[in-house]
Amino acid sequence: HQTTEELITTEILCRKAIELNPTNDEAWGKLGDALIELDRKPEAEECYKRTLEINDQNEWAWFGMVLIYWESDPQKTTALFEEALRCNSKFSKTVYFSNYMRNKHLRTYSAIIFLISMVSCIDTYDVDFNKKNSVLVVQGFLTDDYANPDTIKIQYSNFNEGSTFISPISSAKASIISTTSGKEIGLVEQKTGGFIPPKDFRINASEKYSLRFTLPDGQQFASSPEQIYTTPPILNIYDKFILNSKLSDDGKRFISANEVYLDFKDTPKQKDYYLWRYTHYEKIVHCSTCYTSQYDPKTLGCTIKLPNFNRTPYYDYQCAGECYTIIKSNKINVMSDVVSDGEVIAGRLVAKIPYHFMYGCLVEIQQLSISPQNYTFHKNLELQTQSTGGLADTPAAAIVGNINNLTNPAKKVVGFFGVASIQKKRYWVDRKGVNGAYDYILGHVPVEEPTTMDTFRPPMTSCVKSEFRTPFRPQGWQ
Repeated sequence: HQTTEELITTEILCRKAIELNPTNDEAWGKLGDALIELDRKPEAEECYKRTLEINDQNEWAWFGMVLIYWESDPQKTTALFEEALRCNSKFSKTVYFSNYMRNKHLRTYSAIIFLISMVSCIDTYDVDFNKKNSVLVVQGFLTDDYANPDTIKIQYSNFNEGSTFISPISSAKASIISTTSGKEIGLVEQKTGGFIPPKDFRINASEKYSLRFTLPDGQQFASSPEQIYTTPPILNIYDKFILNSKLSDDGKRFISANEVYLDFKDTPKQKDYYLWRYTHYEKIVHCSTCYTSQYDPKTLGCTIKLPNFNRTPYYDYQCAGECYTIIKSNKINVMSDVVSDGEVIAGRLVAKIPYHFMYGCLVEIQQLSISPQNYTFHKNLELQTQSTGGLADTPAAAIVGNINNLTNPAKKVVGFFGVASIQKKRYWVDRKGVNGAYDYILGHVPVEEPTTMDTFRPPMTSCVKSEFRTPFRPQGWQ
């Protein structure tokens, strides 16, 4: 244990470190530790809150919050401890913390061991990447955004010698069951895979809903019931251009990005859990890339082979008209209001938009209130998939959610079906005045086919509407 003099010295050093770098979560956390030992709990709590605003996976800050509320609010203490355990899969620091609490002669030391045993149990599905494996994955929300319903995806995630590929399941039958009234609503299968509710469907806030589906081979599945929670509105959205903001997709370099933040007011006196996602629109110049070949407008493909392709390994072809690429977030972003009940949540980072072009772009931010079970699933998934693309790119220990195999209960299913209310806003990211290296949206420096005496070449290519591209200007585009 540090002496009072040593603690004051720690406080001074931490404050100096914070002056140099206000986003140093380690400094904020250590400052909180020093202040709590000096019996300055209100100041320590603010430090821990600031730590968690910067890095909500700092388990020591969660443990610090446990110390603050341990004697005054047992229910909040349990929720805080759950968050700490979610951040620490190996529990080495948890054991250290337990010893610390025991050395403090707290009468409720045994409750810590009980919490560890209750919270640390995560149901997983072990996948051997060196063998062929096929895992059933279910994901999607039933939402109150009736004009743009979520697609509930039911698909196989296949693994073969370290590679992952997705196989949509066709001809399955799916429906939503109101577990309150017993009413069944058939879902509509989409040509591109997945299911959406019928256009006239509306969520009843007093009812709970379960997903039921049957695969072509007769296997039947059902989710545990989910209900809708009211989502508070987004108050403000703003951004900041940051050099070296995020790691590139290939993991080889850092790229510049506009970091997008929002503010909202949490609903007081109730437990709330939030999930954020976004859709990013960029106007693109090139619609097709041909490798070691040229684009043929007759076949609408890269079918003109070039045996002596000595310039570059590819050519890029301009779009015949306006075209916008659609990029959906793949990073999990969830939060519990356990340390901020009823407060205005300011500066929540919700997106990092790479610097693709000098011209601006459009982002739609979605804020969802989700169930405690849905939050736990996504939080555990977040900890396992820091560098992967999402649920379909299932990690080696895939997390089992709320989907049950009724035909063969021993066979596990990965994923989660949720019900959620959505608040959304569109925000224009203005890149004027920023300066940084481009992260080319094509993944390479654009190279166009050289012009020749043939006035029909190079041809332009069509912007084909799909899940990832549209020829129509998005609402809010400037």
